[in-house]
Amino acid sequence: MTSTTISAATVTARQARSAQVRPAQVRPAVRLTRRGRLVLVALVAFLVVAVGLTCAKSVSAATSAPAEPTTTTVVVQPGQTLWELAEQVSPDRDPREVIRQIADLNALDGAIVSPGQALAVPVG
Repeated sequence: MTSTTISAATVTARQARSAQVRPAQVRPAVRLTRRGRLVLVALVAFLVVAVGLTCAKSVSAATSAPAEPTTTTVVVQPGQTLWELAEQVSPDRDPREVIRQIADLNALDGAIVSPGQALAVPVG
């Protein structure tokens, strides 16, 4: 039989090695795959475009106020109808549209006008 002698110095060295604090297994930071990077870039690009379009709409809405039609005042002559007046004022446009605008501008309930009545009519 063989015998092994263990000295106190050997035991102390082993205890010291096992007592040493081993560095914890450090996991690497989150690693993105190629597909992950592509999705991230696409998401950021989408957000930038969405914000840009929203800002562009708000700027264009603020700068483009609805243009008031330029008007002039016309006095209705005896026997003159709104149709004749619409053709006289805007010969290149549909008279029904012009009559509707005249009615809106002057708060007319019907298509009845009286001679001598002053009407605001759209120009052009």
